[in-house]
Amino acid sequence: MHRYGGYLSRPTLPPLTARGSGRELIRRAKDFIYLENQYFTNEVIAAELRQALRRQRELQLILVINQTPNVPLYQQLQNKSIKRLGVDVTRHFIDHPRIGVFTLWAADHTADEGKLQPCHIHSKVGIIDDRWMTIGSANLDDASLSGQEEIIPIFYSREQLSMELNAMLFDPNSSRSEIGRFRQALWSEHFGNVQLNRPAHGWLEQWKRTAEANVNAVNTQNHQAIQGRIFPYSADIRVQDVRRELRGFVQWARLGLRGSLMEHRDFKPSNRIKEHIMESY
Repeated sequence: MHRYGGYLSRPTLPPLTARGSGRELIRRAKDFIYLENQYFTNEVIAAELRQALRRQRELQLILVINQTPNVPLYQQLQNKSIKRLGVDVTRHFIDHPRIGVFTLWAADHTADEGKLQPCHIHSKVGIIDDRWMTIGSANLDDASLSGQEEIIPIFYSREQLSMELNAMLFDPNSSRSEIGRFRQALWSEHFGNVQLNRPAHGWLEQWKRTAEANVNAVNTQNHQAIQGRIFPYSADIRVQDVRRELRGFVQWARLGLRGSLMEHRDFKPSNRIKEHIMESY
């Protein structure tokens, strides 16, 4: 079990910090890396993933994240991290031979017209080659891995620290590992309780094939054909969505911070929000 607190700066990482452990496991990956997380905004982890993909030419990355994170402007930060992987985020759906980014939607097959409801991903799971796994409370964002660096530019509070707890598991026998059984159980939930057999060219092929088939089912209004919950993540961000996020942020600030952080002596407004808005235009 690894317990770690956040940092307010970026010191040299000791071996058992969130980022330190994650980076070490990523460096050992040879076949696939599966990350299912509420957020994906940490630039250090994104850079480490890109280096791993460069070192191992057969390595595949499967990333499952929220299409619309519940933190204002996090989708912009997610797209930056995805771009850092070497992915073209200008396409409507991400297309890369060794990287797949997906999100989860639940289909209501009982409705005549068919309905889709986004699934809010709150899990924090990482699986590498069915040999290493981490599961716990740490998100792949700065708030969990580096201290509250993402809100410090807004609040300038030196008292904001995260405490996270993750279990790190290792099983040397990847062909019959308990980690592999856990992955099969988790993925069968996402794929819709179908038998999962590893394609010749790696697991990413099956994820892409299922996501594409589900998009086609929606486009043809054949909702009964939707298999499981897997859909491709889209990097598209509309200006009206950003405006709505900002309105929600302002409302949250007025209601939630008026009696506490708004009166904090370190509180200062940030230009970070303005920068994101300008980039969106």
